[in-house]
Amino acid sequence: MREQIKFCFKGHRNYVHGTDIFNAVCKNYQNASGNVPTDIEMSIHHITRNNMTLVMQEELLPAEKSAVNIIVKEKETIVKIALLENEEKVECKYDYPENDIITAAKFNEVDKTITLINYHQYTLIEKLVALNKSLLQALFTDAEGQWYFVKIKLANVDLNNQNPREIKLSFKKNMNFKLTQTEILVENKSVGNIYFSLV
Repeated sequence: MREQIKFCFKGHRNYVHGTDIFNAVCKNYQNASGNVPTDIEMSIHHITRNNMTLVMQEELLPAEKSAVNIIVKEKETIVKIALLENEEKVECKYDYPENDIITAAKFNEVDKTITLINYHQYTLIEKLVALNKSLLQALFTDAEGQWYFVKIKLANVDLNNQNPREIKLSFKKNMNFKLTQTEILVENKSVGNIYFSLV
C-alpha cells in the first residue's frame, strides 16, 4: 500500500512537524483498519521539508532510506509503516500558538516533571511534544541548540481520548543530549516514553 500525504507547516517552522506526522499516520491507520491504534512506536530519522509517501510493508526501511518509521500493534496484528520524503513541496502553513499549552502547565523542578490538567485544546501528541520541549528547556537552561522531537513509544494508550484530565511528563534520562527520555503518564498511568534530541 502506498499513499501520498500532504502536510502544512506548523507555526513559524519550515519543516514538517512530528506531531502532524503522528496524527496523519493514526488517521490513515484508522481509515484503513477501522480501528484506533493503542500501541504505536514512531521514529523520525531526519527533518523533512516536502510532502511524503506512506508505505505499508513487511519490514521497516533503514534510517537512511526512510524519513520516518512507525510500528503499530493491535492485538495480534503488527503493521510496519515507512514515510518517504517525495519531491512535492509543502504549500501551506497554519498558526500554532503552542505557548498556550505551556502557560497552562505546571513545572516541578525538584521532581523534574511538568503537568497539564483539564486542558481541552489541541491533540494529545501536540500537548505531549509541547510539554516535553518546555520541560527540557526548563531543566537544561544552558543547553545550546534546538530541541527536536525524534521518537515516541506508546502502549495501551486511549487515542480516542485526546483530552485526558491529567497529563504528566517525568524526565528520566539524558544521553549526552543526543537523546533524552521522558516518561508519559496519562491519568497517573504510564503509557510510554517520548524522546528528543538537541541539535
